[in-house]
Amino acid sequence: MSAAHKTELIADFQAAFEKIRFHHPRTVRLHHEFEIMRKIARKTRFKMQRALPVIGPSSSGKSCAVDLYMKGLSIPEYDGEIGVRPVIYVELQPKSTPRRLYSDILRTFEGEKSKAGTEADMRERMYRYLIEARVELLIIDEFHHLIHREDKAPQYSVAASCKQLLNEGICAMAVLGLKRVEVITKDPEFASRTRPPIQFDPLNPLKTKDRQLFIGYIDELDEHLVSAGITGRKSNLAKPEICACLQDVSSGTIGHVSNLVRFAISGMVEREDDIITEDDLTLAVEEWAIPMGVCGRNAFVEGISSRSLEPIG
Repeated sequence: MSAAHKTELIADFQAAFEKIRFHHPRTVRLHHEFEIMRKIARKTRFKMQRALPVIGPSSSGKSCAVDLYMKGLSIPEYDGEIGVRPVIYVELQPKSTPRRLYSDILRTFEGEKSKAGTEADMRERMYRYLIEARVELLIIDEFHHLIHREDKAPQYSVAASCKQLLNEGICAMAVLGLKRVEVITKDPEFASRTRPPIQFDPLNPLKTKDRQLFIGYIDELDEHLVSAGITGRKSNLAKPEICACLQDVSSGTIGHVSNLVRFAISGMVEREDDIITEDDLTLAVEEWAIPMGVCGRNAFVEGISSRSLEPIG
């Protein structure tokens, strides 16, 4: 196989990998909560709504879970008159302010025109669109951007704008962010308007359910590699020795596992094979995980750091 052909295959396979999405217990629970919130919003429109905190570190699967939910919805394009958008997703920009929040939400409806007008004008337009489009659930990603990195000061004015949306019953809200959510916990009024948070913590190998979820995720990913045409057959990635090393390298963060498998594709193609092997994963750890600070050692070479990491059979 020529070098050019291998390059093309790696690109094709990694592009196909980007489209892989599937359900696991955490996505099922999150989507169940979304459905409950939407039903409540329909039954209690213009009465106080609640926010659902979805908390976990980067690469823990929060955004992918939302993406899977959004892809399962049938939402027509907004047409300015009769368009209905029951769920909208926005990504909060760094150094957020109330004006930037309004702009982020308005971008769903107005595109590049979302920054036009005064802050008061933008707020009025945002409310009009949310009501006109019958939005039931507003999903705000990167909610930790309310904490500015320079001075670590939470932007309570933005949180207050979110709280006002809840108070006026415009729609329910889900806020996705990292662990530090002082804008919620240090605001008693905002905290009292939340639902029990959903945690996307790294999976703990000492907890049976976490270990089973971890193994199940890897096995499901293995199956999707085959159905996507990336591998010719299952690579048996869920066997105990591989699972233990993946747990050690990723510290139980499933997004890191996905990245390791993604980059192991290169090794598979270079070897002109149709399955991913431990050697491919070893290379992915050396070339990606260690340089990017995901881990400090290669468990595939040095062995796992604790016997407690050995997966359940």
